[in-house]
Amino acid sequence: METETSALAGERDAAGAPREAALPEGEGADRLHARGLCRFVAGHPLFEDHFPGAPRVPGTLIIEAMRREAEARFPGWRPVGVRRFRFRHFVEPGDYACLLELRPDPGTIRCVLLCGERRMAEGTFLVVPVRAERG
Repeated sequence: METETSALAGERDAAGAPREAALPEGEGADRLHARGLCRFVAGHPLFEDHFPGAPRVPGTLIIEAMRREAEARFPGWRPVGVRRFRFRHFVEPGDYACLLELRPDPGTIRCVLLCGERRMAEGTFLVVPVRAERG
């Protein structure tokens, strides 16, 4: 199911600043880090039933938004599985920071959904490198 709630927010964050690109870090040069934005639109019809008067984003849409963000931030890698996702707090409609960490070996992307400093959800995608198409 594709909905506005899982759509990316473009190339700018909630404050209008450009999103960060994935950059290698000094000590863990084998890891790449990125910061993105997951937007869940309050007016979406899904929230009329989930839940009336107290809208909550379903876990499947949180995972889907994070998967899309991972694919956008690390286009050379394709998620093929989900491992160990935890939902620590209810997620209401709105904008959330998404921190991502690519670990080429063992082939994972770790994702954390944040509201300020609070971890709302976190988990890991199993990923494989995207092979160049032969023409």
